[in-house]
Amino acid sequence: MVQITAIRQTAAVNHLKWLALGDAHVPGEAQAERMLGLSAEMGLSRNMDPRTWRSWFREQPSQASGSCREWLDRCGERLSWVGREHLTAHGGDFYQQLIGGGLLHGVSGSLGSKKWRASLWSHVSQYQPMSSLHLHMDALEIAGLSESSGLVHWLPLKAMALKRMLEVLWQRWELCSGHQYGALSSDLQLQMRNATAEEQASLQEDWGHFQPSLFNIMLKRAPRPSWEDMDDCYDLSPEQGHRLLLAIAADTDFLQHDRLESWAVDLATTVLLLHCACNLPEGLGVDTFVRAAPLYLAELETCFFDPEDETVLHESLMRLQTLGHFEWSVGSHLRFLQAREFYESWMSSLGVPGSVVADVMSRGYLSKRLQCGKGFGRSDLALSSHH
Repeated sequence: MVQITAIRQTAAVNHLKWLALGDAHVPGEAQAERMLGLSAEMGLSRNMDPRTWRSWFREQPSQASGSCREWLDRCGERLSWVGREHLTAHGGDFYQQLIGGGLLHGVSGSLGSKKWRASLWSHVSQYQPMSSLHLHMDALEIAGLSESSGLVHWLPLKAMALKRMLEVLWQRWELCSGHQYGALSSDLQLQMRNATAEEQASLQEDWGHFQPSLFNIMLKRAPRPSWEDMDDCYDLSPEQGHRLLLAIAADTDFLQHDRLESWAVDLATTVLLLHCACNLPEGLGVDTFVRAAPLYLAELETCFFDPEDETVLHESLMRLQTLGHFEWSVGSHLRFLQAREFYESWMSSLGVPGSVVADVMSRGYLSKRLQCGKGFGRSDLALSSHH
């Protein structure tokens, strides 16, 4: 059983190597000579022992120290993040947060206080991930949180974390004010990317006819899915964020390039959160969750984590379409295939295959004792009216 801390570290070191080596990156392999040779060119080689770097790629990787995590961030600061901002918006402690941060970081102090419930929610409510990658790893950690974690009050913690992460996802994709759209390519950027030099000049001239020129404004304008395809999504709540993300698939013109990639990763994150929600006992503060959640979960797990079989996938998509009354087309089904392909490729590039994700998710299933509400008091079930 792979520990979540090892998974986070594996993702971090493979992410840095992918960033540094590009197409030459081989997931799960140290490639020490190439990687440390590049770091030497950046003036950072004296801070990293090759034996330490290789130890992070073993079957049982050694744990990176604080100074090593800082080294990873210093390397990251010297590399180009252009074209990857939609998934990995860079910050000064990107890798330190990815390995040792996250929603559960520092939570033990809250759990040990007399007013642990209020203290815990104060901690959880401030959670804001640095990127889609951080959010996905945090969701994986929460999905696998169980009795074996050794954390006191772990069930209320799981419920509070679920609530907050659903809010975060909603804030990213909410149709009117979702902030993830600003990190995605505009319609004009996609047009320019696919156009010839002559066509690019024509586009610039067309928008330049306005005074002042609208070219730069339209180039930076955040895209949005078509409102016509999203009529049923304006009255949804964060607990129904999976329905919002699924409805976006109706707009196949929107789901292109970086938009498709960002949507795919956050939809996979939603699956992890649905798994978490469906494996909490009744009365633990998630009663507002839609009753159909287990049905959505069963089909979405097939879409993202079951062995690849396009026939089975399309059957699951048709059941999802009927369940949510989504205005999907044949093109929408194609977007799901592309999303699955990208997610598998992306996770593989991080050294985290689907089997590892499935293993972590399996830890989150409740024992029959907890499914029946046994083993915890009534006070453990209530998250308080403030939540």
